[in-house]
Amino acid sequence: MDGDLAVSAWAQAQPQAMRMVLEQVTRNPVPDICPWRAFSDPIVVAVLDLMALTDGDNIAAAVTSSLPNVVYEGALHYRRARNSVERDRRLRENQAREQNGAR
Repeated sequence: MDGDLAVSAWAQAQPQAMRMVLEQVTRNPVPDICPWRAFSDPIVVAVLDLMALTDGDNIAAAVTSSLPNVVYEGALHYRRARNSVERDRRLRENQAREQNGAR
């Protein structure tokens, strides 16, 4: 039974730990919602569609007069967060290579 409690406590701590890392890396607060539920939000769906359409790069070229500004702003926010995560990943990989090379 003690093992079950330890696993349960670990499982409950993981979302909070992930939230802390995401907030640190992206420098943005992470909403306290189920991440999977966000995928049913029409604005999130439109942002992800726009990112797929533009490969996340030239967002402004895909903007039309019918595109709501909130979707454009959401795509810019998504790109900034993605770039922050990529930058953090590269930094960690470089640090790991330097540590492995120093041994």
